[in-house]
Amino acid sequence: MSALPDSGQRPRRIVVAGGGPAAHRFTDAMHARGLDGFQITVLTEEAHLPYDRVALSKALTDDGVDLTLGKAAMWEHEALVLRTGERAVGIDVANGRVITRSVGAGAQPEAADGGAAPDGATRPHTGLNSYEYDELVVATGSDAARLPIPGAEFSHVYRTLDDVWFLNREVARLTEQHGRQVRAAVIGGGLLGLEAAAGLQQLGAESVVINGSDWLMNTQLDEGAGQALGRLVRAKGLKIHGGVFPAGIETVGSTVTGVLMADGRTIPADLVVVAIGVKPRDELFRESPGSANDANTPRAALQASVDYVAGMTDRYALLRHAALSGQSETFSEVEA
Repeated sequence: MSALPDSGQRPRRIVVAGGGPAAHRFTDAMHARGLDGFQITVLTEEAHLPYDRVALSKALTDDGVDLTLGKAAMWEHEALVLRTGERAVGIDVANGRVITRSVGAGAQPEAADGGAAPDGATRPHTGLNSYEYDELVVATGSDAARLPIPGAEFSHVYRTLDDVWFLNREVARLTEQHGRQVRAAVIGGGLLGLEAAAGLQQLGAESVVINGSDWLMNTQLDEGAGQALGRLVRAKGLKIHGGVFPAGIETVGSTVTGVLMADGRTIPADLVVVAIGVKPRDELFRESPGSANDANTPRAALQASVDYVAGMTDRYALLRHAALSGQSETFSEVEA
């Protein structure tokens, strides 16, 4: 990937779909090597600068902690544009555009005339925006997995800053509402589930970990190590229910009252958090016109290639807008 040699020509437009750690690392590497001849637009549905998801447990117990990755001043570079509140919902392959939908409090205001902005975006008055690209970096990462059980809509997840800030506020709200210690059930006995349970305990809740396996962290540890971990966790005051899967979340109206287990037991709970892993955000490839799943596009219009950015060991899928008649399509996704 190279910039246009003539500085009199327009910059080469790179759009990054996603605003997580992978998107930040790509952008930081480009910034470090120099952005002459490039214009980079990063699209993130969250309202924040890219942040360290690994340290979310800190933000759960301290909503004032700053998890921003790198130096925030980087985003002041004139060749970098961070568009918050923009969820990538499609790739217009034929015209080299990413389609986004404005979401949440982070959404940027639309242009008054619905015309093109300096970053190549077109913002009609429909909540849908589009960003033209010469190179597209897909770093959409993953979403929190959810359980397909009755009452799942009354559960919460542990994945983003907004998730953990909500949980912090919700423990305080429920404590005041019930006038007693909040009973928090965390479904998932992996690392994230244990982090969530410990954090909720620090906020004053009585935490219970529900795990379908007979021992904690069963995908990483054998039974002996998992049982030893369980003893350590119980010594910290956390309760563990293992070996049975949840069958539903019980409520009275919209108020959570417990988790129904597959063996018929009900574990009392005022708050249910699901931390069972993640699922890839691959909908851009599955649903976009011109993708492999588009029956109306028999010929390729998108080529995925893997390039290395100087000074980096990670690979990024650079999706080039190109006319590739008769060639088959290949897609690759970067982990975020």
